[in-house]
Amino acid sequence: MGRVIIATLAAALLAGVLPAKSAASGSDYAVMFSDPGDWIGGGSQRVFRTGDSSITMGGSPEYVTVSVSGGTFGDSYSMDFAAPPGAALAPGYYTHAQRAPFREAGRPGIDISGSGRGCNEISGLFQVKDIAFTGSTLTRLWIIYEQHCEGGTSALFGEVRVGEPPTSDPALLAPMTMRWPASDVARASTAIPATLVAVDAPVTISSVAILGPGAADYVVRSDDCSGHTVAVGGSCQVWVRFVPGTAGTRYAALQFTGPGTERDVELQGFAFGGTTRVDMTSDPGDYIGGGVPWHYTFANGAISAGGGRQYAGFAINGSDGSWWYADFVPAAGDILAPGTYLNATRYPFNGNGPGMDISGNGRGCNTLTGQFTVNSITFWPDTTIRTVSITFEQHCEGATPALRGTFQFRAGDTTELPPWMGGPPPPPPPPPPPPPPPPPPAPPPPPGPPPPPPPATKCRVPKVVGKRLARARRLLVRAHCRVGQVHRARSRASRKGIVLAQRPRAGRRLRAGTRVNLVVGRGRR
Repeated sequence: MGRVIIATLAAALLAGVLPAKSAASGSDYAVMFSDPGDWIGGGSQRVFRTGDSSITMGGSPEYVTVSVSGGTFGDSYSMDFAAPPGAALAPGYYTHAQRAPFREAGRPGIDISGSGRGCNEISGLFQVKDIAFTGSTLTRLWIIYEQHCEGGTSALFGEVRVGEPPTSDPALLAPMTMRWPASDVARASTAIPATLVAVDAPVTISSVAILGPGAADYVVRSDDCSGHTVAVGGSCQVWVRFVPGTAGTRYAALQFTGPGTERDVELQGFAFGGTTRVDMTSDPGDYIGGGVPWHYTFANGAISAGGGRQYAGFAINGSDGSWWYADFVPAAGDILAPGTYLNATRYPFNGNGPGMDISGNGRGCNTLTGQFTVNSITFWPDTTIRTVSITFEQHCEGATPALRGTFQFRAGDTTELPPWMGGPPPPPPPPPPPPPPPPPPAPPPPPGPPPPPPPATKCRVPKVVGKRLARARRLLVRAHCRVGQVHRARSRASRKGIVLAQRPRAGRRLRAGTRVNLVVGRGRR
């Protein structure tokens, strides 16, 4: 709660004035949709509207805040949206947003927090569809937004519409635009609801249908509206899921049909194309792969990748509970480009030569040798990876048996971005990479400093208390430690999946491979 108060005061100071409050009208709402794994929304879908919620807004032309409470679960949130420092918010698209109170020059800001939850780091985007002030008072605001917390793939997204002129329609639709975060062909997005509220008179819905050029990429998962008359003050919902079968921007409409009336909710989604899959074979006696094959697509796991010209990282979380991480780097001073990189050793202890490291399911090499081939790789204008395909061969602890395979992420994709992404989107979050090697020198300045010396081969116990179990595992492996016993315990706070305690304690320097025992939250007592 203290963090939320401090952030709110900081927002007001950055805005130049304390926010002037504006009361909500009968057509006001804010919707918050949350992917599984999103920390702020907790994977639940919320609707705040006049009649069951408090909705207020205020701020300056540079920085606005919307406060909501009540709604679906009776909780409260604060939603901040800011133009780049020195600019004013106006209708248009705002991409590459950072956490609003701490945004940098040239970057817009977003910060949605509440119910005791907030982000330390934020990436996101939003669209201002309408904004207006009367004097210093904010009178109208209409925004579609998307927020990612702590570099995660999961998103909090939705729409805010406050102070807009009411219509003669007795029904309120919330939201008016259902816009999903970027997806991939064949990867189903989160199912979210469109809510119809009878505000001034009973509303009859005869049928609901999805129409438009991209209709085949959307699925109605639940329909509580068709064939019903909604009483004044009542509501019904239709749940829709974006399941792209084709790459590109997919437009459609969710149409509510009643006696002599049609009401539409815009459906907007985008899917990357290319090939995303992981295929690995493991020789008998190979410690890492266990002598069995491993295959992943979006049908049986989550696959992410990221990095830049000097580092490529992959993360795989299988639906069967298996997990893998892979790191690839060129030799010092080189970049990743199509071709073969011989004599690779374990990253990040590879010295001046190429480095690699494929580990998973609690298994990793202390030393390794191998090679990898960059089959293809492309980059966004900011030099982060857009598409990549890498084939590898890894031998662990000097043994003859090998783990071989190919990691592909959107390989070959050239899909044109949608207008709301305004150019290259934030890169898919990779596993948190270790400190990268120094950037290549930009001509004509002199070469940059040499890479730092590799750390001593010790287990320096990292602090993993407060981290999610998957992130704790990565931190321990990268610190040259091993995961020991994992105990599950309940706590008074809702800390499911969060590390509550560790032993040995953080900061100790111990023998490489020391096991660190963890206590992980099971949920509320």
